[in-house]
Order: sequence, then structure tokens, then C-alpha cells
Amino acid sequence: MQTIDDLRSEIQSFENEIAKLKQDLIIVGGYFLELASINDPSATATSFQVDRAPAIQEIKNAIAELTARLALKKVQLEELEKQQVEQ
Repeated sequence: MQTIDDLRSEIQSFENEIAKLKQDLIIVGGYFLELASINDPSATATSFQVDRAPAIQEIKNAIAELTARLALKKVQLEELEKQQVEQ
């Protein structure tokens, strides 16, 4: 069985990884926008949407997965803390 400290550590790790992925999302989005505007400023919006889609979606999927796992860990922590208080 996991300890409260172990769960808190895992939660912090998930939160850190989510923050990194969100930063990656900003970087990737900005990078593709810059490339599109260099190539053809009039096509920026269309190119930005098409070119960035796979990379952006991959990062969003990773964020969603980690967020779900984070929520589960938070529930586990709450349950463990309740058990500890009851004892």
C-alpha cells in the first residue's frame, strides 16, 4: 500500500509533467505559426491549423491522460488521509 508521502510525490510529479507539456504546447503552437507566416503570410491561419494539428493533438492527449491519472491519485490520497484520521 502506498504511503501518503508517496502519493504526494506522485501527484507533484504529475503536476510538473503536465506543466511541462502545457509549455510544450505553447512552444509547438508558436513555432508552427512562425513557420507558416514566413512561408506565406496570407496562408498563416490555414497552414497553422493543418501543420500543427498532429503535434498539438499528441500533446493534448498526453495532458488529458496525465490529468486523469492525477485525479485518480488525488482521490487515492484523500481516501488514505481519511483512513489515517479514522485510526
